[in-house]
Amino acid sequence: MRQYLWKLLLLVAALTGLGLYLYHNQDYITKFPIEKQVALHHPSQAAADGKGNWYIIEDAKQSILKLGQDGTQLAKIKAPLASEFVSLTSKDPTLKNDDRTYLTYDQVLPAPDGTLYAVVRLMDINALTLKHEAVVRYSAEGELDPSWVGYSRPYSVAEQGSLRGGTIRSLAFKENKLFMITQESDVELDLHEWDDKLDRFSKITSTHIPSESGVADISGVKSQELIYATKKGEIYYASERIYPQTRTGQNGIFADHVQVVGNDVYFLDEYGSSVKRFSSGNPAKVETLFTQQDAAAKLVSGPEAKVALSDAPLESLGVAPDGTVFVALGRHAVQLMSGRELQVLEYSGSTRTQQYLIWAAFAVAAVLLIWLFKILYVNIMPHSLIYKQLFVLIPLISLSMLSLALLVHTDFRADTELEVRRALTYLAHDGQNLVDAERLLKIDSPQDFMNEDYKALKEKLSFKDNYGKFYMMIYKYVDRRLYDVLEDDNDVRMFDSFEVSVHDTAVSACMVRDKYTSEFLEVDASFDYSKALEEQTFVTCKSQDENGTWLFALGPLYNAEKTKVVGIYEAGINTHALDARMKTNWNDTLKQLTGFAILILIVVLVVTLLLLKSVRNLSVSANQIAKGQWNTRVKVSSQDEVAALGHTFNNMSEEVEKKVLELREFRDAYRHFVPEEFLNYLGKRDIRHVNLGDQVELDMSILVTNIRHFDDFMEDMKDKTRDNFNFINRFLHEVSPIVDQNNGEVSKYLNHGILAVFPNSPGEALRAAVEMKRALDRYNSHRAGKGKARIDVGIGIQQGPLMLGIIGAEERLEVNVISDSVQFAMVLEEISDKLGATILLPARVLQQIPERDRFQARSLGKLQLQGSLSGPIELYDVFEADDEETRRLKQKTKDLFESAITKYQQGRFYDAREAFLQVIRQNPGDKIAQLYFYVCDEYRSGMKDDWKGTLDV
Repeated sequence: MRQYLWKLLLLVAALTGLGLYLYHNQDYITKFPIEKQVALHHPSQAAADGKGNWYIIEDAKQSILKLGQDGTQLAKIKAPLASEFVSLTSKDPTLKNDDRTYLTYDQVLPAPDGTLYAVVRLMDINALTLKHEAVVRYSAEGELDPSWVGYSRPYSVAEQGSLRGGTIRSLAFKENKLFMITQESDVELDLHEWDDKLDRFSKITSTHIPSESGVADISGVKSQELIYATKKGEIYYASERIYPQTRTGQNGIFADHVQVVGNDVYFLDEYGSSVKRFSSGNPAKVETLFTQQDAAAKLVSGPEAKVALSDAPLESLGVAPDGTVFVALGRHAVQLMSGRELQVLEYSGSTRTQQYLIWAAFAVAAVLLIWLFKILYVNIMPHSLIYKQLFVLIPLISLSMLSLALLVHTDFRADTELEVRRALTYLAHDGQNLVDAERLLKIDSPQDFMNEDYKALKEKLSFKDNYGKFYMMIYKYVDRRLYDVLEDDNDVRMFDSFEVSVHDTAVSACMVRDKYTSEFLEVDASFDYSKALEEQTFVTCKSQDENGTWLFALGPLYNAEKTKVVGIYEAGINTHALDARMKTNWNDTLKQLTGFAILILIVVLVVTLLLLKSVRNLSVSANQIAKGQWNTRVKVSSQDEVAALGHTFNNMSEEVEKKVLELREFRDAYRHFVPEEFLNYLGKRDIRHVNLGDQVELDMSILVTNIRHFDDFMEDMKDKTRDNFNFINRFLHEVSPIVDQNNGEVSKYLNHGILAVFPNSPGEALRAAVEMKRALDRYNSHRAGKGKARIDVGIGIQQGPLMLGIIGAEERLEVNVISDSVQFAMVLEEISDKLGATILLPARVLQQIPERDRFQARSLGKLQLQGSLSGPIELYDVFEADDEETRRLKQKTKDLFESAITKYQQGRFYDAREAFLQVIRQNPGDKIAQLYFYVCDEYRSGMKDDWKGTLDV
């Protein structure tokens, strides 16, 4: 489990790092690297610095995109929060609440030193009423300077109504000085210059403009060089109209987005259908640089794609100091560089590489997330019930609550939007009472801006109880086309036209009100809007443009006879307030459901923990049984399924305990026949795995002991069969446990003795032999008290390789030990009585016993055993366990005896005979000394030819 914990920590750390990286580069996630063309989002203005960089206001005026001339995305500046401005002079408390304001960029001006100036407008939550206007500054790195507010102007709704446009008309740099132009009245412009000493703008002059012209775009910083466009689509230079040269009254000409570079004046004409240029010194010579069709042909291929852009006007005209022209068409941009062809602005290699990196990071994050889930659900979850609950219930409850929240939010938004659509439809219906259709019919071109009929219509749209909750527009309807005539804030290209039956990608979610049932029905792109409006049906739609997202209703306007549709009245809202309310509702719903989910999860976890407590008790008890605590039982305190499981466990435990006891009895029983150590030697777990022929070669010490003169005991027994068994079992009862105590195993019971093996040191076999003799002495004392004969034994010990295995037939198996060493040990036991010794073992074996000095023993010399082919062998008589008198006499004559053997081996038979004679005189019962004495006496007359200093036995 620990290894998975480290992997989890590493994966979480990696995902956190990738998440932060993706968050800081989230703008690239929406751009696929395969898209080469720069993608803009509802651009509204473009400005250039002297280094070839473009600054584009986009995202419904919510951000400023900085692009290199080669298409490198250098930065993206998000609109600041109202609370970041520390020098606002407005006393409106709602400006301090970021959730109650809507902030947009209106103009942007790059400075020669790399800084950036921008005009910021703070709207109310409905995004239809201006509350504050300010000029802010950004560093070259794109960081807002909150302490610098060059211009700050509050607006009052009560005094100025639902004003959306501010008073700042232009920002400009000239000779490294910052200038600003404002308009406080319809006939006058105020020029301001930044004063570094006063740290504010100072008014330097005012200039008169034509009355009721409606100034739109201004270039220049001095009265005599001001060039500006008007709401009539005309261009003025120093208060004189220079384009068009004559007022034709035709509605096809409309100039705006005026830009001045040097003496050249650039502008969009024909409602965004072309980019034109003329010299301020020769305004009559107008040059068309390129048209909307030229730009569309560069952007797309195929007839369907060209049709999709055929109705989209050119927007956001910008001109760099070197004369490079930038313009937006739809969501793309084209630029015309001096001396080059019109080209589509594409992302640079570095930007596309960055996009690939972002998507690669996204893919890596997805793989790591899958790996994380694999560890959680495959490697960790199966190990614990609590993990299963957590890893299954948390996602399940979270997804369920999220789905429920989404369902509630979607239904609530749909119901709210439907109510808003219904309210807007009522407002659109009131347009028939507000708009004088006869005056609308008299307006034929932008030249009618602010004439008597225009003012009359506008007066009807400027009632005071509006306060910026919704906007109103009036269109003229001619031959299935709509012409922009009037908007309550004069923020439209007058007499710009479009077909209402053509599907517009910016318009979505349209619904039509059934005039019979008043129900709202969804419509698709094939819906004929013109026919519906002509049939007195109201239509509501959503749209997006450079000013935001709008929800509006369209209603027909009829002539005085009510027989013909002559116009369309539009009433709508900016959805910012609605989106803000929906966001608040979503957050509140999510919080409530999250609280419920957490509560449910806590209850489930508590129940699970209580359940796990009982399961853990069962697990602990099962482990105790596994460790051999067979009497383990669990305490049952409930009456549920876990309690039933506990009772079943206890029953099982009782049965297991009975079976284990039976197995123990069985094991103890077969151990009487097959020692457990023998099975270990053979590598078998128990007797069930033993097969005929299983064998293993081992190096062990062998001990053989038998009762001497057993036939004599048989003669004294009354019931020879029964008394024989009792006598043998009593004898074995005395000596067998001593073998176990010295790490040996009884391999076989002989007729009246045992064969035992010792796997470790031969010292254990010798120690067992000594202890056997002493135990037998104690038993003999007990027998002597009952007048019974003494039992005497002989013991032979050998050490060497042997074969331990299973012999017999399939029906009858037996463990046996086969080896020359076993036979030799039996021979030693047989001759021990003849040699007057109790314990005999070879000198080689005795030398292997580290503690041999603790045992009293004497060398018997080299003996040639009868029938042995291995040659003479030196034997030792260990008399450590002999009776006290015998032990004393052997120890007393040990040196004399061993010196006599040395003389015998040297062939000094006379000297050896005399020495052995002295041993016999001191210890008349020394049988081996007597044998040597007789042989010496025999060899005095001459030894055998093959004599090797040994004693034949």
